[in-house]
Amino acid sequence: MKKMMFCLLGIGLLTFSCKKYDALGREIQFEERYKASFLEGNWSLTDSLGVMEMQWKEADDSTFTGTCLFIHGEKKDTLHREQLELQQRKNYLIYTTTVQGEKGETPIAFQMTQDADSTLTFENPDNDYPKKIVYRLLRNGKLQQTESGQIRKKALTQTYVWSKV
Repeated sequence: MKKMMFCLLGIGLLTFSCKKYDALGREIQFEERYKASFLEGNWSLTDSLGVMEMQWKEADDSTFTGTCLFIHGEKKDTLHREQLELQQRKNYLIYTTTVQGEKGETPIAFQMTQDADSTLTFENPDNDYPKKIVYRLLRNGKLQQTESGQIRKKALTQTYVWSKV
């Protein structure tokens, strides 16, 4: 009986010790999705053509949803609208983007291939552009997004630096 109690206690401790918790003491059940939590919130960047706005919010414990808009000039015309999703499926984090008016509005999925401290890399080798999307939280609190791939067989890389609103 004592052996059984010790065995059950050992299993219980092992199970408890394998769980992960966030800073508020809540259990992290979807660890891959949790790695993307630094994206949550409203982000903006302004250039000479207009303003880009991106918003990420938690939809449920395994999913973040987002939108990205490009608003042109003083007339505030929305020239680009993109629906975003980050979802943990089994042990994989999948980034899906659907751009209004492009590719028949077919969702394009990218799988997370690397993660480091506040950096996420998503890739889809079958997509021309982008093939790779990298989000990196910078030390100054800004978010750097780099997209790379090919357009008309020419390599192209674009980098955006977002500020939290």
